[in-house]
Amino acid sequence: MNKLKVKGALGIIAFILFFSGCTWQRIPTPPAYYVSKSLPIRIGIELGGTSESQVYGPLVVKHLKEMGVFDSVVYPYRDGDTVDGVIRLTIKGGWKGENAGVGFIKGAIIGLSLFTLSPIIGPEMTGIHDANVTLSKDISVVVEYSIHLETSVSWGLLANTTEVSVKSTDLQLRKISVEIANRIDKDRLRILKEFGKAK
Repeated sequence: MNKLKVKGALGIIAFILFFSGCTWQRIPTPPAYYVSKSLPIRIGIELGGTSESQVYGPLVVKHLKEMGVFDSVVYPYRDGDTVDGVIRLTIKGGWKGENAGVGFIKGAIIGLSLFTLSPIIGPEMTGIHDANVTLSKDISVVVEYSIHLETSVSWGLLANTTEVSVKSTDLQLRKISVEIANRIDKDRLRILKEFGKAK
């Protein structure tokens, strides 16, 4: 009887380890951003016409507000709103999964290994996005940035793919937002001068 209990307990442990080994996620940690002081200007933000801009843009704006890049942000910006300047943000790109051949080979290798390789090998995808950012004062362009970002993530065969998708998208949007904030911070003196805020 004791042997049966031991075998049953070992079976349960093996079952738990197997399924936990298949549910892993490798998603990089989102970058952090620390601003010493917000730029003392009121910015309106308008989005480009791409579908990615319409879907991802509001979330990038939310991150920029949370990071305190500017004193205040007007979004969505409309002609006639009282602002010091306007940012036009256009995002393009998407997520690209591995092709069917690669996925089949990985699945075959995992199967042949009796799933012992499932904690190591799994599906993966790469987010490839381009963001174009233009900060203007009246009709003059103050600064313009072209940002290209690629992010790869992977997960176990039994991982929650909805959770992976949400985390991956949030990571990529956070990376875009932090890159925009860093570039604006780098051009801080130039921007302040153009807006007549330099001391």
